[in-house]
Amino acid sequence: MDPKGLIIYADGLLQTRPVGEYDAPGSVSNEVSEGTPAIQATTSEAISRLVTEGCCGLVALHARPTGSSEACRSQSEFAQLLGLHGLISDSAGSEKDGERVPTLPERFKGMKAALLTDCAPVAALGKRAGFCDVRALHPSAEGELPRVEHLVRRTLRMLGLAGGVNPIGNLFAVSQRLWCKRPRCACCYDDDDDDDGGGGAGGPSQGTQETSTPPPPPPPGAPDQPTPSFLSQSTREIASANLSLAVLHLYVPAQPGVSQQPEGGAPVQQWEAAVEASKWLDNFLAALLAVPQVRESLLVTVVVGHGGAVDNSIGLPEPETAVQPQYANLRPVQSYRMSGGRLVEDASDAAPMVVTQWLPGVTRRDAATTLSVSEASSRGSGGIILVDHLLKEVAYKIGCAEKYGA
Repeated sequence: MDPKGLIIYADGLLQTRPVGEYDAPGSVSNEVSEGTPAIQATTSEAISRLVTEGCCGLVALHARPTGSSEACRSQSEFAQLLGLHGLISDSAGSEKDGERVPTLPERFKGMKAALLTDCAPVAALGKRAGFCDVRALHPSAEGELPRVEHLVRRTLRMLGLAGGVNPIGNLFAVSQRLWCKRPRCACCYDDDDDDDGGGGAGGPSQGTQETSTPPPPPPPGAPDQPTPSFLSQSTREIASANLSLAVLHLYVPAQPGVSQQPEGGAPVQQWEAAVEASKWLDNFLAALLAVPQVRESLLVTVVVGHGGAVDNSIGLPEPETAVQPQYANLRPVQSYRMSGGRLVEDASDAAPMVVTQWLPGVTRRDAATTLSVSEASSRGSGGIILVDHLLKEVAYKIGCAEKYGA
């Protein structure tokens, strides 16, 4: 049986600590040196474990469009991660004239995938890209990180793993919902049916629950009852049990009214928000890896990026000096600069993402111990991959795509 896939795209956790001293007592900015990535500012045992047991590498992006907004930037990089660069307009995030965005099921053997994000432009792109389920990462509180235990349970349920959907129990629940006259009566919901933690859209409201017995089925020959409008939302978990891939988009937005540091890097408020997001990611991975079935059945891919604040001093490693400099021009074009047998003219050496993949028995194990550009380039075994190919690699490992290339 093929494993399921989980991609965690943490946009902004590689942004570096800005230059300067800060007076806020107890601020993490005063405890680390300048230029420290947010993801390395605190102890991250679960992240280190994932990197140590997995395969770490670099992801080369396409050159950033000049003058683009933060929303366009985040959507553009997510489109690249989905392998849709060139099909999405960088300025408006819409389909280019004459171009149709191929959906995930069309590209990857009918693959069903879900996207969880709090970034509206990314959610809009996910719907066009063919995600069968697009939800808010934290529906109940905008700008806050979700509860770790709740999100782990949601994610594993969507993938049909530990704590997932009980098909028999849900078939009974569906029969109740089909014939229930009151869409919000207590018999339509169980304790775990509302993904938003209770009291949200699709769940019973507090203080208005009424117990009602479903009416008997209609007699033979009676006209079909119309399907209630609430059914598609309240039974999403049943369809989600067949998902092959879940994508969590962890987004650290630019702080309003604060300009980027002239030396490169993020403003201090934005950097500290990225540090808090790194702590949350570590807690999430700790809870996820504690589930026994995860080690056997889930390919975990963590991708971290620089976000909107880029330190211009960070880039892909320079090639080693040739023993015979006169033949340096004969060095072959690197694979991350090729796609479909053609040279990628806009492949950028600046601000690469860092990726680690983990599934014992499937992925390699290298000497890298932290998620950083320097560690991935010097001790990782994943090399450098063009961002267009990353989703293809994941789809191949979970049985949704043929192997491409050599």
